[in-house]
Amino acid sequence: MTKNKKKSTKKRVLKWVGIAIATLLHILITAPFLFKDKIQNLLTKTINQNINATVHFNDASLSFIKNFPYASLSIKELSIINKVPFKGDTLFYADKIYLKMSVTELFKSSAETMQIKEILAANSLANIVFDKNGAKNFDIAKKTPEATKKETDTNAAFSLGVE
Repeated sequence: MTKNKKKSTKKRVLKWVGIAIATLLHILITAPFLFKDKIQNLLTKTINQNINATVHFNDASLSFIKNFPYASLSIKELSIINKVPFKGDTLFYADKIYLKMSVTELFKSSAETMQIKEILAANSLANIVFDKNGAKNFDIAKKTPEATKKETDTNAAFSLGVE
């Protein structure tokens, strides 16, 4: 092989590697914007299926670049408002919540445990209250009927692990 052909082959390989890296970077940057509504709807649906409280947030965004190689989920103005017997009490409020996790965690089914690497809360307030009967306002996980409790313990609808 001649010297010119070797240079030409190297240039083509470098060109295709550059195009592949640019394409991957483009996908990592634009995917969160393209799927923003879907992410917010999925987040709201998952939260509401698993807790007995009213959850509201103004905005949720996903970034694959901020903590590369991890994914970052940021939630703005998150509030958790209790239902009966502490109806209307704010259990938790934060201006911003940041979650850092592996990208693969985003694609797990609800039956699999989601592993969170880091949780940060900015300007947050947690309001823990007990009533005279010993009920606690932070016990907001949805209850399962006792008859099916043994069956559902191993197949919980949502599981979360935090490092």
